[in-house]
Amino acid sequence: MSTLALPRPNGQHTPSTPGTIPANGQPTTLAEHIDHEAMAYRARNDDLGAFIADHLDRLAQLVRWTGAETPAAHEERMEVWDDEIRARCYDRGYEDGLEAARREYGLRHGFPPD
Repeated sequence: MSTLALPRPNGQHTPSTPGTIPANGQPTTLAEHIDHEAMAYRARNDDLGAFIADHLDRLAQLVRWTGAETPAAHEERMEVWDDEIRARCYDRGYEDGLEAARREYGLRHGFPPD
């Protein structure tokens, strides 16, 4: 039994699910849309276009990292990540401060530091 599709009358194969191949190579994801905008700015061949394109490339990279399908979803996921980073920094500072207080308390009162 063959897994190949039967030949089409016009000799062309069609995708098994409609909408999987974009028409005319148009972008289908948020990251692809950003990539296309970056290409347009890069095509200007000037410093400003290159500057904006570089930042759009970074944005596309972040969008791919978050896996967001919409700008709102990307913003929400980045906000969660920023909160996580902020909490880690707070925890690290808290632990460092606590350790410094223990060392100072132990030295001033003759107790050995932990």
